Amino acid sequence: MIIGLSCALSLFLFFQNPWLSTDLYSNSYGWFVDFSRTIFQANSAYYAESILLPLIARLIKVSNSLLAYKYLCAILTCLILPVFTWCCLKMLKNRVQAIIFTLLFASTFQYLEFYILGFPDPLTILFLGIAAFSRKSIYVLMCICLAGLSHFSMALLGACGITMLFLFAPFIEKKLRAGLAIASILGILIARIFLAFWYLIFNYELISRVDFIFNKGLGFFIERYQSNIAGFWLTPGIPFLLFYAITTGFFIYRRNYYFAIAAICSLSLAYFSIFITIDGLRVFAVTIVGAYILLMISFIQAISAKFKIT
Repeated sequence: MIIGLSCALSLFLFFQNPWLSTDLYSNSYGWFVDFSRTIFQANSAYYAESILLPLIARLIKVSNSLLAYKYLCAILTCLILPVFTWCCLKMLKNRVQAIIFTLLFASTFQYLEFYILGFPDPLTILFLGIAAFSRKSIYVLMCICLAGLSHFSMALLGACGITMLFLFAPFIEKKLRAGLAIASILGILIARIFLAFWYLIFNYELISRVDFIFNKGLGFFIERYQSNIAGFWLTPGIPFLLFYAITTGFFIYRRNYYFAIAAICSLSLAYFSIFITIDGLRVFAVTIVGAYILLMISFIQAISAKFKIT
């Protein structure tokens, strides 16, 4: 029943996207499907660091059509909320808390409605989110590694946020915290090593995202920021920011200071990621999702304990 609710809610949000029909049937954002066709050949484009979704598309034979590739992205986007609901239900073993999570996440995580089809974002979000729900180090390592193969640059920042919150999460046993944090770090390192071997085997010589930033120059990003300061800070939406502020304030009130500081640092990383890129919400969503889930789940557990929600 709960999974059905999350599926229905996910589909409802998916079809609320005002650009869906235009985006789906246009030739826009075809870089990754083009890359999937040449994934086993030499590449130099910076986005070729994101090998996992193009590789999947190539293996299941949807890379011959941009529309088919976008359908794959659409399916993954629609799976985000149901998969996270299932993970929450398995972790908390409480239907009421899982429903609360589903409703809170759906109403505050704006990517579910304002996605862009064609990028590897939904796959990266799925793996980072599952890692945040995991309480076994091997699962965290595997999910972070796969997220790194899906989109290394964003996964790196996302893993940093997850690692910080793992270390201080009040409802994770202290004996597990260090192991989960280390698994997160190892996962992103293994992804980077795997990518290095991939580049070597298939003669990739990529223009890095760091090169992109230096080529643009700091002035370019400052000018973009100053042209729409309010829009920059409101990128994730007012509901998200309000909930993030309330939950962070709640943990400060509970004297979980380190956890609150970790949450603030994770939010800062997400804002940093959209300052040095030109992609706005989609970048913010990927880099913050793991930390946001940990913050939300901890808040639900704390409130449930206080008001005896069972």
